[in-house]
Amino acid sequence: MGLFGRRQARRASRLVAAAAAAFLAAALAPAAARADDEVVIVGNGLRPPLVRTTTSRRVTFINRSGRIARLQFLGDAGDDRAFEVPVQLWVVFDRPGRHRYLVHLGTERDAVTLQGTVEVVKQGAGSLDPPTCDSVTLPGMKVMGECIAW
Repeated sequence: MGLFGRRQARRASRLVAAAAAAFLAAALAPAAARADDEVVIVGNGLRPPLVRTTTSRRVTFINRSGRIARLQFLGDAGDDRAFEVPVQLWVVFDRPGRHRYLVHLGTERDAVTLQGTVEVVKQGAGSLDPPTCDSVTLPGMKVMGECIAW
């Protein structure tokens, strides 16, 4: 094998090694590097109607219905929170558990109500998640960066 052939062989082995390293890095990336969990609001449903996520992770609600959408979280003792979803809105849940919500589409005349649930589990077994909101609003959630008492 000549000098040119050895250079090509080394170059090829470097490319294979780089590709293998990139594949391993992507496969072993932490879960936090994943894209947000998403709920897509369409005219006749939610996709998916049940989202499973972890504390301190974003859930993004995307309005593709072409209608006015209001996202209403059903709290304890009738303490409900509602937010308009013009195009998208993201929420971070600090409290593990099942968080039920309604999406109201349209106005009185053509109103449709959709139901969904965000199931939140504590991030990592035994880990202490740093709260995203201060002690006055905890346990709570953060909607578009604003802490909301729950």
